Amino acid sequence: MTDHRDNLVVLRDRTWAAGRQSGRSEELRGVLAHLNELNHLLQQFSPHPTWSARRWMIASTPFRMRLTGARRRLGGLTASHSVSSQTDLHWIGELKGASALAERRIQDIDACLRTLQHAATSLPARAQETEVFITSRSEMMEAVGRIRDLLCQRFPELPGRYWRARVTGMCNGPRSRPEQAGMRGVAMSASNAGGADAAGTSPRTGLDLMAGAGLDVREALREADEILRAMVRAYEEEPSAIDGSALNNTGPVMSLEAAITGIFRLLDARVYAKNSLLRSDGDIWEAFGEQREEFIGFYRSALAALEAYREVLQAHCAVKRRCAAPQPGDLQWIRWDKRVQLEERDACIQAFTDFQRKFSAMIVVLHPVTTP
Repeated sequence: MTDHRDNLVVLRDRTWAAGRQSGRSEELRGVLAHLNELNHLLQQFSPHPTWSARRWMIASTPFRMRLTGARRRLGGLTASHSVSSQTDLHWIGELKGASALAERRIQDIDACLRTLQHAATSLPARAQETEVFITSRSEMMEAVGRIRDLLCQRFPELPGRYWRARVTGMCNGPRSRPEQAGMRGVAMSASNAGGADAAGTSPRTGLDLMAGAGLDVREALREADEILRAMVRAYEEEPSAIDGSALNNTGPVMSLEAAITGIFRLLDARVYAKNSLLRSDGDIWEAFGEQREEFIGFYRSALAALEAYREVLQAHCAVKRRCAAPQPGDLQWIRWDKRVQLEERDACIQAFTDFQRKFSAMIVVLHPVTTP
């Protein structure tokens, strides 16, 4: 590039041009990385027409939280490309076409997800929207592949095989988590995070544990997720283990209510607060903001299921204490009472599991998008 000054022609410093080209390459690497992440997250879906609205909400959370940032970068992809020949013009036209196709498929996927996340959507409609989702997903991945090929054609320094190589190798989560099982695993998590001393003093309460004091906000969220995961595994292994937790008979283990409300307060204090450190990352901050209302829905459902089960469990225990030795003909009533209690227990465990999975899906966005 030249600059005319009076009768002189001043040539731009080559280092300036090289720096500008390097900056553009880094920008394009970021675009490829975010599009690659969307493809990877979509590949995690194994959708079925019978999926419930809540299951779709949870499964699509990481994709939806990455969507805003990726679309923003996709929208600016065709800007600021110089045109010096008919070949360049043709290349830009192809890039715009591939980008427009990717955006249309993203819009189709977004529309499908909105329909599938409504509880009122009928089963036939769910089957139809699931087919549309699968088709749109395939076409979007093809469009992203075409974008990658076009960019590598113009910028040879970009890694041409990056998308295919990374799509199966990226971690779908903030970091690996230790396998913890049973209520002992939960007690150990609480003790380690709460800082029980060598003298055997009891660990901090659930609310203290979820406050994440002294931890970076990302570490606090990951630690809370590990604790919730351990609790879910414990209830899956031994469903009756939830009874003491539901009645707040915590002992060495965190109560169910403390875990649920602790997560809510952790997000409220460390993520959604005005002074949250996550505000420095616009993509993450915006993604969490878009999920807040939906997360509150899972939070309320978990608390409601816990409250219902607590009432049933207390009544069930009271009846057992009052009853004398069973008489002939009582078994039918005993069976009916027990089934009611077990159904409410299962509903409580399911609501808590959904709450944990929603929270876990939300913090996937904390995993950095790796630039090639």
